Amino acid sequence: MNIPETRDSVELFLYDTAGKDIFSDIVTAHLHDVSMVAYVYDASNEASFQHITRWHEMVQSSNKKKIPGVLIANKMDLRDRNLVETSLGEELAQKLSLTYFECSAKDMQQTDVPFQHLAKAFYDSQMNPSMVGEQQLVAEDDDE
Repeated sequence: MNIPETRDSVELFLYDTAGKDIFSDIVTAHLHDVSMVAYVYDASNEASFQHITRWHEMVQSSNKKKIPGVLIANKMDLRDRNLVETSLGEELAQKLSLTYFECSAKDMQQTDVPFQHLAKAFYDSQMNPSMVGEQQLVAEDDDE
C-alpha cells in the first residue's frame, strides 16, 4: 500500500482465520510475530462481536508489548439487521485501545480505509521504532 504524502509503500502480510477455533493453533504459533491486528466482526451477529475480546486477549497475552490495531464492523450494508450498535463497537475499540471502522465487504464500502490506516501506522512506527517492532499483521474475521 502506498503511504500518502511519501514515495514509500508498505506490504502487509495478513493471517485471516475467519475467527474459527480450528485455526487457533496456527494463530497461536504466529502471535509473537505480530506488529498490528485487525479484528473484524459481523455487525449483524452478536456472537461474532462478543468473540473479539477473546481474540484480543489471546494476541495481547502472547506479546510483551501492547499491539496496536483496528476494530472493523463489517456487513454495515445490513443496517436494518445489525444487532451490534455502532456505539458498542466504538466503546469496545476504545476499551481495547483500537481504532474503530465500519465497512461493507459486499458493497465494497470503506473496506480499504482500515488497512490504509494500519499501513500508515506501521510506516510511522518504522520511522519511530520505539512504537512497534515486527513486520506482521493479524486479521481476525469473526463471521460465525
